[in-house]
Amino acid sequence: MPLCWAHAEYVSLVRSHKDGVCFDRIEPVYQRYAKGRKGSNIEIWTLAHQPQRLTLGKTLRIITEKTATIHWSFDGWATANDLEMRDSGFGCWFGDLPSAQLQAGARIVFTILWQEGWEGKDFQVEITD
Repeated sequence: MPLCWAHAEYVSLVRSHKDGVCFDRIEPVYQRYAKGRKGSNIEIWTLAHQPQRLTLGKTLRIITEKTATIHWSFDGWATANDLEMRDSGFGCWFGDLPSAQLQAGARIVFTILWQEGWEGKDFQVEITD
């Protein structure tokens, strides 16, 4: 039977090519996921995934596996702020650092204060256009 399936797939592809659109496309699904596609305003940061850049205007969402405080600065530690992580209800905690007021080239610097103590490392994310 594999040959019958291959022939049916070929006929479907020929018709799709002739029509200029996928023959068995489900239109509501296409409209939702292909046409109405919007980018996310959130960039995810975890200890396992540490993006080095953040697009201007996006929010940096820091996700951890346990509760923590994010100690962060936009001006190279001249001033510092603390952000308490919130429980997501899914076994992880998160906190959002907005970058709307920052200019391209600025850096967000932060470290993590666990209940056991400091992470011992500063993390940096550069704001880009």
